[in-house]
Amino acid sequence: MDYAWLENGEYWIQVEDMRTSIMRDAITAKTEAQTAEAFQRQLYYFVRLHTGVELDFKQETPIKGGLTHDFGILKNRTSGRGRLDAVVNNLIIEYKKHSKLEKKNDQDTATNQVNDYLKTLFTNDGVKYNAILTDGIKISYFGFNGEKIESTAFKNIEATDIDRIIRAILTNNCKKFIPENVLKDFAVNSETNSISKELACELYQKLIVNPTDKTNMLFSEWESLMHLSFDDNGKGNDIEKRRSELSLIFRDNIINPVKEYKALFALQTAYAIIVKLIACKVIDKLEYGTSTKNYSDLTKVTATELQNFLEKLEDGYVYRSSNIINLLEGDFFSWYSAKEQWDTDLWETIIKIITCIDEYSTFSFEIIYEPVDIFKDLYMSIMPKTVRHSMGEYFTPAWLADYVVSEGLKLQPNKDWKAIDPCCGSGTFIIALIKKIVGNVNLYELSEDQKQSIKRNILSRVYGIDINPLSVLSARVGYYLALRPFGDIKDIEIPIYLGDSAITPTRENIEGISCYKYSIHNNKKSFDVILPSRFVEQKNFGKIMASLQTAVKTNNAEILYEMIVGQLSDTEKISRDLITAIQSMSNDLVELHKNNWDGIWIRIATNFMLIARLQEFDLIVGNPPWVKWEHLPSNYASKIKELCNIRHIFSTRGRFGGTQLNICALISNVTATNWLTNTGVLAFLMPDSIMSQNSYEEFRYFYLDYEAKERLFLQKIDKWEKPLKPFTCEDIVVSQDFNTYYYSRKEVDYKKGIDVTTISRTKGIPDIVLNKETSFAKVKKHLIFGKKIAAQMSDATSAFSYLSDVHDFRKIIGDSAYEYRTGVEFTPQELYMLIGIGKSSTSSHYRFMNKKFTRSKYIVDDMPKNGWELPTDHIYPIVTGPSLTPFRCNLENEYCILPYSENKTDAPIGISELMTSNPELFEYLLNHQNLIDNQSDKSKVMRRGEEFYALSKIGPYTFSKYLVAARDNTKFCATVIEPQNTPWGETKQSICVKHTMIIGRTVAGRFIEKEEAYYIAGILNSNIVIQYMQSTFKSNGYSLKKSHFYLPEFDQTNPLHKEICKLAKKASKLTDPAKIAIIQSKLSDVYLNLCSSR
Repeated sequence: MDYAWLENGEYWIQVEDMRTSIMRDAITAKTEAQTAEAFQRQLYYFVRLHTGVELDFKQETPIKGGLTHDFGILKNRTSGRGRLDAVVNNLIIEYKKHSKLEKKNDQDTATNQVNDYLKTLFTNDGVKYNAILTDGIKISYFGFNGEKIESTAFKNIEATDIDRIIRAILTNNCKKFIPENVLKDFAVNSETNSISKELACELYQKLIVNPTDKTNMLFSEWESLMHLSFDDNGKGNDIEKRRSELSLIFRDNIINPVKEYKALFALQTAYAIIVKLIACKVIDKLEYGTSTKNYSDLTKVTATELQNFLEKLEDGYVYRSSNIINLLEGDFFSWYSAKEQWDTDLWETIIKIITCIDEYSTFSFEIIYEPVDIFKDLYMSIMPKTVRHSMGEYFTPAWLADYVVSEGLKLQPNKDWKAIDPCCGSGTFIIALIKKIVGNVNLYELSEDQKQSIKRNILSRVYGIDINPLSVLSARVGYYLALRPFGDIKDIEIPIYLGDSAITPTRENIEGISCYKYSIHNNKKSFDVILPSRFVEQKNFGKIMASLQTAVKTNNAEILYEMIVGQLSDTEKISRDLITAIQSMSNDLVELHKNNWDGIWIRIATNFMLIARLQEFDLIVGNPPWVKWEHLPSNYASKIKELCNIRHIFSTRGRFGGTQLNICALISNVTATNWLTNTGVLAFLMPDSIMSQNSYEEFRYFYLDYEAKERLFLQKIDKWEKPLKPFTCEDIVVSQDFNTYYYSRKEVDYKKGIDVTTISRTKGIPDIVLNKETSFAKVKKHLIFGKKIAAQMSDATSAFSYLSDVHDFRKIIGDSAYEYRTGVEFTPQELYMLIGIGKSSTSSHYRFMNKKFTRSKYIVDDMPKNGWELPTDHIYPIVTGPSLTPFRCNLENEYCILPYSENKTDAPIGISELMTSNPELFEYLLNHQNLIDNQSDKSKVMRRGEEFYALSKIGPYTFSKYLVAARDNTKFCATVIEPQNTPWGETKQSICVKHTMIIGRTVAGRFIEKEEAYYIAGILNSNIVIQYMQSTFKSNGYSLKKSHFYLPEFDQTNPLHKEICKLAKKASKLTDPAKIAIIQSKLSDVYLNLCSSR
């Protein structure tokens, strides 16, 4: 339906006349029926005249089940029992005679009546109707806010009310832009067909069969960007799963990365097209040529007309009539609209999308402001869950964002705060921030001035950034939708920017002129953008930069150069270095255009420069990506490492101390340094491992300015605990523990501790149900809250421990007299680890088979039928983490090949010697050299020796006669390891492997004795040490080296040492866990006495 007539001036004159006429008739009406007739007659003829639609007012409509209302003095009345006065297009209209709404009691009675109608209809039909209550002079509106019915106060009818009723009647049968409807129309899956799936398949065929040069360029640049979040890590066969699902969607055998990436590009392009067309529908007034004035006109355009429109749409043309500078900008997903890529098949499919969206209405009857992020659900419905899982895409539920924003603002003293989400995704935190500004207002009671004030407030106080252009598109359109309830949207720049919050433009001084510099890398020619800060910070910078794209298209670098220089001040123009940099940038941009590698760089440069001018935020909030540095592409990782070193974030301990550092730590530091005010708060959702993991040793100091010792302090933590898993999506759960961290400059004594709020949920309601709620208030009743304290226990580390209600961990902090090491790392373990089969007919040999693992990366597929017959000189029993329990080791007939000498562990036995002394073993290793060489570069760097079979994490301590082995994950415990008898008749020391920690020597290098080993194992297995380890470290990574608990050197004359040793020996002979637990409790008491005796 064409709604253009609703916007012209004549319409409003007619509406005002209608209002006057209705009120005049209502005053003289003697019955409710006459009031209804006055309303309905005028609405009927007015709508029919302009639209041809004949409204069907269903009178006295009964409600199933019936309702009985108490009508005050008319309590015995039966005519009103369970009947609606009128229903038109699902809008309920309840009429009253003028005199029946004059008194407050009468108004309350009538309001309760309509509330009951709506509740009963929802119970019976599951439909949330809207309603109005009027006597022709006054009016009140009713609508649902979630499950709650909201209504407005009575007010005199104005022309805007007549307009609202007309729009409600005309659009009430239209679909609303809510997640349920969007998912129903546009979801993509392998089992059912949909128009969005049809569109994705059309796009995929074009990418496979006949991509143009521009399409290949945009695909190539998009593919480079995707690597930032595209990592399989060998877990759960992600690659196989997503390729299988993509194959079903696209009806193609997708078995290689090229097809896989093109399938993903097609899906994301389809999503982008739908979002852009939704934006067109929301704006409606397109003003494109004579034939395309409004969105509905698009349903009738020819293939050529649609191609021209979409090409201009991708260039942002459609929104310039409203002067919305950056709602749409050319992006990676504009390739389909090029004339060379277009055809009638694509036209027919997109017309179906346009027609489907035209069935929606943007009109809202909502009374309480409740914006919704529809694009999060849309994206998740189009991108298969296996793809999102492998890309690490997990979206923050709205209720969680609402909570984090609320808690962050509690710490913020500035009531007129300004906030930014530096990794905003589709805009969940953006919507939460906007809702905080608007509050629980009644939209119908706001004046136009108040609406304009709220809109200005939002635009000046809520900002977002994201590196993913698809996320930026979603967040911008979502932001626009959130502004719509406050009137026309014109002459604005939506403050959502495409950029990298981890690497922001730098400020440089060029011959006394302050400039911003950013390096843009692409697959053809990287270039530097250098512009004066004054130029970037002026209000119309975005408009000026948009005009430069026209100059680029001239293929004349001099024209582009002159346009840029024309914006410089006289002082800036005489800077030779600045002018040279601008000339170089102009040449590079035009060269890219000549090589058909253009269309996005000016816009990307603009966005990054706009980020440079952001400053002074009172709240930085969000859920930054959780990607480890070691999983980033090498070029990008190099940039990150450089920044981390500069900012004192990377751990300085160990060769690979920083590889586990998460990029969220860098984003925290960069954004806080660049943008946080002196009283500002940073509130981020980040992994719990930040509290104790070695990689975050430097980050935990959170220096903003290292030289000035200016830093942020952790104020409090929300610790989200099992069974609550908010990032649950369908049947995929993010199991990584995480917290909300709240930082500010207010100094905190970490030794005294910080407050920790633990938050879990009741078992009666699943996470996926909670995640449908948009506010924390609606979820709170299902949550369980607790309190803890987290404190730094030792001056030797910045790690935190969660304090126990039972034990005071501070009492056990101290120095250790012992050296902590880890077990040998065998790579590939499938080759080096063996299972004993039986005796061999050859002397000094034994038969083995390769150990198999659930997720084997390396496959040994040439084992003889009867197993390998190998010499046993360099084969040892092994101790694995799972084999350890308190005071015991359950050896499981498992062995390892360890080609090292006990007397020389800095390198393996040489090739010549091994060939001579153990030819069968050498041949076994040589025949599988290809498997050994496939190990990661990190593993190769760590190896002890140059021989191809060299291993890592091995030293003299590996062969200690007596040692203590502790488990480094799951359940911390320890036991004494002594030499064992092997089935081939030798007594050999068992070798501790990966995921074990070992103590075999003092820090002075002395090997420990048997009694000493039991003393150490006794302390490690004491209740207080176990609880301390579990409270300090994640269960997937205990560390003795970082624990810093007191472990004095064994003294045979010390009675407390002797008592610990005695108890440990006694426990090692027990099998009953209950009896062992009693000894562990006694060990805690003795150990605490030992700590107190210092």
